[in-house]
Amino acid sequence: LLCVYSRYISFMFVFFFSSRRRHTRYISVTGVQTCALPIYGVEKVKIQPGQSVLLIGAGPIGILFLEMFKAKGAGKILVSEPQEKRAEAAMKAGAARVINPLKENLKNIVMEETARGCDVVVDAVGSRLITAMDCAAKGADILLFGQDANARATIAQDRITRGEFNIIGTYVSRHNFPR
Repeated sequence: LLCVYSRYISFMFVFFFSSRRRHTRYISVTGVQTCALPIYGVEKVKIQPGQSVLLIGAGPIGILFLEMFKAKGAGKILVSEPQEKRAEAAMKAGAARVINPLKENLKNIVMEETARGCDVVVDAVGSRLITAMDCAAKGADILLFGQDANARATIAQDRITRGEFNIIGTYVSRHNFPR
């Protein structure tokens, strides 16, 4: 595990151990923990090389998810993000395409890009389960990561069953280092 992500983790550890200021140490430790969150999520979905991914949300954690999926050999990585600055960051990080869901039809574009939907969909926002299901291929892993305690989705269980979706929740990392 550490080999795949070493370029991301080692920077954090070097920064941590070379720091002389007390407040910087805390920021660095937070950075390591923040980096561990998407690692845990990526490991839970067990992505296979070449599989397509849709990331809903390109905030700091969403970008880390993008980097981790690239490191694991994901194929086409699409990103849904309405904020221009975050969309630019996703493109710089290597997204195949960034879709603004406020201006474009996300589901149609995902189907155009993949022909059947994405193999893995990550809701890094916390309120986009229906959107994730709309864009997922049959048998897809849908990873729910984002937090929104007020989000409510009405879903017919039949939709999950017929789609053969694997709905996976992840909150914090457990037992990631070392492995």
